[in-house]
Amino acid sequence: MFIDKLKLLVCLVFSCIGGFGMCSLFHSDDYRHRYPVQTTQTTQSPAALKQQAVTTAAHYDTKLDALVQTNTVLAVKVNKSRAAMHQVKHTDQAIQQKINLLLAAALNDTDTTVKLSDCDSLETSLADLKVSTAQKDSLSEDIQTQLEQQVNNKDSTLNVQQEEYNALKLSFDNSLAQQDDLLGQNKYLQKQLNRHIVKNKLLSGGLLVLSGIAIFSLLHH
Repeated sequence: MFIDKLKLLVCLVFSCIGGFGMCSLFHSDDYRHRYPVQTTQTTQSPAALKQQAVTTAAHYDTKLDALVQTNTVLAVKVNKSRAAMHQVKHTDQAIQQKINLLLAAALNDTDTTVKLSDCDSLETSLADLKVSTAQKDSLSEDIQTQLEQQVNNKDSTLNVQQEEYNALKLSFDNSLAQQDDLLGQNKYLQKQLNRHIVKNKLLSGGLLVLSGIAIFSLLHH
């Protein structure tokens, strides 16, 4: 009789353990299907984010260096054009003074030979003045064009700096969003893990109690 009770007790204990194991297995599989981990597909590693930021900064730094070099070249051209303009203006003033002197001399001279000589000199000076004026106009246009190019180059520099700021800010914002998402997932998974631990402890305690009751009942009948 005691052996029959012992066999019944062993069957009961193994049935409880088997039932508990099956429940845990199915519950774990159900949990994995309902809450699959997808972080490896939606997030980037800190090293990848850092490399992306470095690459972005290097890309825009290259553009900025090119714009700075262009601005330096334009500044040199402007300075050369202004120096040439100063020289042309000085030459132009000298020619105008010479023309004024020749005109005054032509009015006062009575000798025909001298007047003809003055006329020839005046004609040459007027031709030089015409050339000087053309050079001055050309230099003025060059300076205006170069200054406009400088302004456009500075605008391009500001645009590139703004683009770099926007790109790095976007990368930073994405990094913060990813960190928030990972933090939320970590809290959720930690909460689920705590619940499973509590449930497992309760189930284990319940099985021990039931097993104790079953053993006590079988031993006293």
